Amino acid sequence: MLNEEQIFSHSVAQVAIDRILPRDGKRWAGVCGRRAAGRALFSEYDVVQWLSEAMRREKLVWENGPNVSTNAHTSDSHYEASAGRSATIHEGDFVLIDIWGRVDRPEGVSTTSPGPE
Repeated sequence: MLNEEQIFSHSVAQVAIDRILPRDGKRWAGVCGRRAAGRALFSEYDVVQWLSEAMRREKLVWENGPNVSTNAHTSDSHYEASAGRSATIHEGDFVLIDIWGRVDRPEGVSTTSPGPE
């Protein structure tokens, strides 16, 4: 059972994750397109980098992830996008985002994205 501090830290982390994850595909294209430094398309790795930076700004910590995979990569449970191994994301692609984090405090409890609304 969680104590009050743990419940509060979980809520803080959930609000931060909700602020990070755009619910609008056009916003993703804008954010990640800028991340891709002028390239017309962006990759899974571009999104991972953007999410990691956003999580640091929110003062979240994590042991693994975030992870972003598209299309066939979504069924590979061991796939992790990297600078050398990353698919380009196109309009209409299926994109899976695995993200979680916790507040950087001893009582911090992890939270994950709530999934599509």
